[in-house]
Amino acid sequence: MGAYHTRQRNRHGALAKWTSALEYLRPYAGTRPYAIDVDAVLAQVETFAARLQAEEEPDWDAVKQMVRGLRVPFERRAAHPRVTAILQRLDWAYNESVMAFTRNVRDLSEEEADWQAVHGARTIRMLLQHIGTAKVVNLDRLFGEGTLSWDAVEPPQRVPDLLHWIAEYQERLRFHFGFAEDAMLDEERPFARWTLSVERIGNILAEHDLYHTGEINAIREQWRYSTK
Repeated sequence: MGAYHTRQRNRHGALAKWTSALEYLRPYAGTRPYAIDVDAVLAQVETFAARLQAEEEPDWDAVKQMVRGLRVPFERRAAHPRVTAILQRLDWAYNESVMAFTRNVRDLSEEEADWQAVHGARTIRMLLQHIGTAKVVNLDRLFGEGTLSWDAVEPPQRVPDLLHWIAEYQERLRFHFGFAEDAMLDEERPFARWTLSVERIGNILAEHDLYHTGEINAIREQWRYSTK
């Protein structure tokens, strides 16, 4: 949008957009998310904003030339096929398969989330909280300090909040696996009562989504028949 307003010679619009871009980028200064050199991008945007701030009537041809030269430097990474395979399994189980988690929780109501097939059975809300907690705890064990306990996690209660929370931690898992290298997958981490390789835990997390999604699907089917 900053480039659009620059082409339109709209100083106030361009300055507002470049300033917003700076506010967004500054918290990431010194980092390289997805291998992008944020500091290099920041420096370029700061130059654009400073030029527009300093000149009431900018030399628009010069400013447009600067904008055309905007580059987003990043590091090329070597392929890591085992990491790629884990990411594909996580995506398949969570979002891509016909049996995927996201496909089986669409239009889920609060009432349906609390319905029990028989007294004492787990509800869909309980399963959602369990699925999310597993992602939170295992993210810590795989890529964090490894000290977070299941009891320390406080899942949201409302269905929309639960689904947003699960999606957030799914993306965090993908993010960290995306920066891993194949050699790291052979390292071991605590998992339940065992110590397993990072690769095995990643595969289990994909299987975990599918397993409990099957439970959710079965409960939803019973719910539909119970309300006819």
